[in-house]
Amino acid sequence: MKALLISDQEYLTKAYQSLSDLTGKFLKQKGFETELMELSAENLTFCMGCFGCWIKKPGECVINDRMAQINRSVMNSDVVIYLSPIIFGQFSPTIKNII
Repeated sequence: MKALLISDQEYLTKAYQSLSDLTGKFLKQKGFETELMELSAENLTFCMGCFGCWIKKPGECVINDRMAQINRSVMNSDVVIYLSPIIFGQFSPTIKNII
């Protein structure tokens, strides 16, 4: 089975890194093949609302950024875990962008 860990690279602290390491070790103990994706806002573009994913290329974003790779990894995983600090009761902006 495959597990995907998606984390926000902009909020790396010792506690955050420790949580990521512990989660990865736990999943490996349970027999999961794990993949870690550390994302930053620099390699993701916000949706422009152009509807290109509906009209030009149905189901595929016209923006050529890392989201295509993220989507493939999510579809090929049995488990997806988002690691994000909670900021004012919400996920980090980068994690919200990919959800």
